[in-house]
Amino acid sequence: MKKYILLLLFLTAIVVGPFAYQRWSEAKRLRHIRETKQQAAQIRATPLKDFLQQLDQTSPDQTVLVLFTGNTQAHLEPCGCFIGQSGGLPRRATVISGIRDKGFSPLLVDLGGVLPEDCDGILSLSPLSLGEQIFLKSLSIPFFVRICNETLATDQGINRTLEKYIALREYDALICDASWTAPFFSQLISDTQMNGFHCIPYGVDVSAFRPMNKANAKQQLAQAVGNPKIVDKLLVGVVPGVNVRNATALLRQLSGANPDVHWLVIHPSLEQYFSTSETVSVFSIRNFQDKEASPFVFNALDIAIFPAVLGASSSYLLELAACGILLIVWE
Repeated sequence: MKKYILLLLFLTAIVVGPFAYQRWSEAKRLRHIRETKQQAAQIRATPLKDFLQQLDQTSPDQTVLVLFTGNTQAHLEPCGCFIGQSGGLPRRATVISGIRDKGFSPLLVDLGGVLPEDCDGILSLSPLSLGEQIFLKSLSIPFFVRICNETLATDQGINRTLEKYIALREYDALICDASWTAPFFSQLISDTQMNGFHCIPYGVDVSAFRPMNKANAKQQLAQAVGNPKIVDKLLVGVVPGVNVRNATALLRQLSGANPDVHWLVIHPSLEQYFSTSETVSVFSIRNFQDKEASPFVFNALDIAIFPAVLGASSSYLLELAACGILLIVWE
């Protein structure tokens, strides 16, 4: 009897042991992460709020103020690893500007450590401001700035991209997600080689962009735009290109000729043209919340059309395809 009990315990240990070890190892890993975050969150210095209050009690005319910065380690913005995280160049610039507004003329001294020692370059996933880009020009390593092609649908977005292109050095580059970007800008700049533009198509998060219940998606979209007729109509999505005027004229013709179809324009700056239309709605992806909602919006569509390849975001094309939406693309 004892022999069978020992055998049973042995088999139980073999079966349960790996799972128990995995749970113990994961708990240990999470505990280490929490401890690391707590240590990183500790600020062993005078809090910034207290320092600024001390300045309010100090005369700028009788004070020589020296501000030291350092050990940036390429963290241009806080990574968001824990709540209340400090740091980041935009925050630093805001604090310095606030100190100057108090009447001080501080001497800025950076102690180094802007980049890690083993850094070969900088990839900016979010567009840099022109000031940040000029700052990085003082470094000897290349940097690559992501250009979101959706922003190129407006004149303001095109002008901002041209400003960023002018600030590039010969070994820097703008990273785009659509192959039409370089040919489009070749008409606006004198660089015939277009070495400053490199196309790297983005992937699709198939865990978010996937086929969903279309009836539920239409119901949610109808509530969001305040038009219950969307539920019972054929819903066609339209992704205009760079030439907004032509796309607007085409959409007016299509909506006028097909009153039983509801049209959803996916564009950041066309709301003013269709604000009073009962058959045309506009969905703009302007921030992270809009991006989170886009899988549900895309699944509400029955068809999606791209009137022009030039200016159309390839990421939209891939995400709509991942949702199982029928696509019609003009060349």
